[in-house]
Amino acid sequence: MNILVIEDNLEVAEFIKDILEEESGFKVKIQADHKAAISLEHIDLILLDENLNGRSGLEYLESLRSKQRNWNGPVIMVTGNDQDGMIRKAFDSGVDDYIVKPFKPLVLVGKIRALSTRCGLLKKKTFCVGSIEIEPAEHKARVNGEEILLTLTEYKILYELAENAGKLVTRDTLKTKVYGDLFVTNRTIDVHICSLRKKLKSSHNCLKTVRGIGYRLLE
Repeated sequence: MNILVIEDNLEVAEFIKDILEEESGFKVKIQADHKAAISLEHIDLILLDENLNGRSGLEYLESLRSKQRNWNGPVIMVTGNDQDGMIRKAFDSGVDDYIVKPFKPLVLVGKIRALSTRCGLLKKKTFCVGSIEIEPAEHKARVNGEEILLTLTEYKILYELAENAGKLVTRDTLKTKVYGDLFVTNRTIDVHICSLRKKLKSSHNCLKTVRGIGYRLLE
């Protein structure tokens, strides 16, 4: 799931990004400049601060929605304002949930998962690539019906390959989709691929290396 964090405090934004990517495997993008144009085309959910360097977060959200009318995803306001009037105004403006700073990381993750499930974002059923089953809502994978224990990185690699089954997925694509802003070498990816192959057991042959370019998961 792709999440947009609209927060002008980069320290707070990075903290939220780390929580969501490390604990839940979500893909997180930060929007710190409320004056900059941004596309919501691939965004599933927005985390919104109310005070954006002097500009109302609700006004900014209204502006985004008016310019991109096809986007109707859920919004969670994450702000230090705990006044009843502000909370009422947020919900009246179409915000789906409200979290007051400071918050516990598990509360944030829990609210995102609950809201996403209600909105159908996490209801994607298990899909199969050969004998490999992927269960996105639970971050689980099975081979021939038997669950395999994967690290978060291994799961994200397998998911990306399974989503593009039969197609070449380059190392550069994996770096972007799996590791985000973290710097990794090709060797790091190769090590994770090697570990993943071992865990795929009898289905390891379906994970092919395209020398010097990337990998392909055969259907």
